[in-house]
Formats: sequence, C-alpha cells, structure tokens
Amino acid sequence: MKKIFVFGFLFFSVAATAQNDAADDSVATPLITAVGKPLGRKTEIKINKDGGSLKSSDGMAELIFPAGAVSKKTDVSIQPITNLMTNGNGMAYRFEPSGIRFQKPVQVIFHYDEEEIKDSMQLLLGIAMQDTKGQWLSLNKFDLDTVVKTISGSINHFSDWSSFSELRIDPGYARVKRNKTKGLEITNVSASPAGPGDDDILTPLRSKKIRGRAIWHANEILKGNSVVGTVSASARTIARYKAPAQVPVNNPVAVTATLLGFVYKTRINGQVITFEDLKLVSNILVYDDAYEVTMITEIQDPTGTCLGGTTYRDTGSFVVSLNGREARVIEKVNKNISASLNYSGGRCWNYRILKTG
Repeated sequence: MKKIFVFGFLFFSVAATAQNDAADDSVATPLITAVGKPLGRKTEIKINKDGGSLKSSDGMAELIFPAGAVSKKTDVSIQPITNLMTNGNGMAYRFEPSGIRFQKPVQVIFHYDEEEIKDSMQLLLGIAMQDTKGQWLSLNKFDLDTVVKTISGSINHFSDWSSFSELRIDPGYARVKRNKTKGLEITNVSASPAGPGDDDILTPLRSKKIRGRAIWHANEILKGNSVVGTVSASARTIARYKAPAQVPVNNPVAVTATLLGFVYKTRINGQVITFEDLKLVSNILVYDDAYEVTMITEIQDPTGTCLGGTTYRDTGSFVVSLNGREARVIEKVNKNISASLNYSGGRCWNYRILKTG
C-alpha cells in the first residue's frame, strides 16, 4: 500500500516564482548533465499559421501553438527521452525541430502524478530546459494547477525540457530486497541569482547543499524498526535504509525526512508564503523473490479509415512478491499511452493486434 501524506492546503491555479533561502550559495555548482536518449514513441504534427496542439505519446507533456506562432507549415514533434536532470520528474522530452524560434510564445504543459509528487511538494515544482552544453535552465514564470495536476509556462524555442522538484529525496522511489540497504540523499536545485545580460525568461540552475538537518522516519516510526526497516543518518542530509528481514504489510515503506531549520519561500498570487520544516518522502518497495509481469497491447488502423492511422497503445504491469509460501501482488501500474484517436466514420473492422505480452 502506498503511503499518502495529506497536507492542509488547497490551491487552485497559481502563478509562481520561487526562491530558496536555505541553501549555501558558496557550495552551489552549475547543474550540468549528459543528454538523455530517446525512450518511447515520437509524436508528430504539422502546424500552420492557425496554430494547433500536440501531446507526447505518454500523455504527460503537451504543446499548444497559438495562431501566428509560425508563418508557414512546420513539422513539430515530441520525443520522450531518459531524464538525467538532477531532481527531474518522470521523462524528459525533446521538442523538435531543435532551436526553432516562434513568433508567438508556445505553451508547454507538464502533467504530474499525485502519487509521486505529494501534497506540499507540489509547490516545489519547476520547468527547465537543457542547452547545447548540457546546462539546465529554469523557466522563470509558470502556472501551477494543483487541482488538475499540471505545471505550465510559455516558451519561445525548442530544446530538451523537463519538470523538476527543487527538493527531494534521491531516489524518490526504489526497490530493495529484504535485508539489503539503499542509500538516500536529499538533493536541491535552485535558480542562480540573475546577473547582467541574463535571459529574462530562463535562469541557470545550480545544485546546492542544504542547511539544517533531517529527522528520518520509516512508516512514521522514528528511525524505523525491525518490522518496517531502519533508517540511519550518516550526514545531515544523507542516510541509509535497511530493509527488514520480512516483507512488511504496509509496502512500499514511506521513508520521510523532516528538514529542521529549512526555510522555503514561494510567491503565490502576489503573496510570499513561507514553508518551514518541510517533509520529503521516498517510497521504498521491499521484496523477497519477485517477478515483474508486463502487458503491452497495441492496436493499429492500417488503412486510416477508422482511427485515422493512429496506433492505440496500452501498458500495464505488476510485481509478484514471493515471501515463503505467500505470494502477493505488491506493485501495479496501468498506463494508457495512446495518441489521440481520430474516428472518421464508416466500418471500423480494419485493425490488427500488433503485440501483446
């Protein structure tokens, strides 16, 4: 059972900019990583002066082109890629053609999963792009809607883009075999102070050290115990989780870190809101002998008469944990990652199953 922490605030759509007062700028380093590799199906569309919209194949990223964004017909695409950004959320996305400049800003929308980004952590989200040197830059202005679970902003050119969390436990999710250990670290990325000549749309990101110290719990038990696993801190923001000898009933185990002395400020609707003693969460799935079962179904209309030539794709998976004689399904994932289906009328019998497994 996944742990869900309820935070006592309800926000609708907010315009947000953020600043972090708790990190030491003297030890901040530029956030530069390798470039991600394609992983998943590319979606494409041809837009003209009337504009249009395009979603990624997994439905988690979206582009909306206003009328007048381009002056002639242009092929644009979204390619999911591996996300190598520190604190990056989910997949990153390559918007192409890379480097294209738009005559009017294009809206980029990232959807996020409430199971992965809990409650107050929603207010620590941002949007970033990676330049040709591998440097990540933060979008200065964005809209956060905690009801429909989206973060969006306006961009004027294409590159590799990702949503990210300023603060998190790395990893935010992991699988650990019983009696084994997993290292955990609180990581922080924040925008650099603006300098002369800096872009007013994008600001370089830096990786920073955290002031204060963390208090660790496992399933709300201070330092955990032999039933849920134990957490031992080796530094202010670094710890190790040791899984218990038996798979716990409440699984994944919610390992939390409460940051004492940490102050985070964000501006919402013109008002500065300050958060103190933030709680971060990492979900650790404990398993014994485990088997992951993945199911993939694809349906394609080869003639284009029914679905407009679009492929429908649905995936699902679950993990079976064998603990002695007991077998339990401990992790279930179901994702419909089809593109938009365009029904054109007529008889819809010209389809075939591409792959099931």
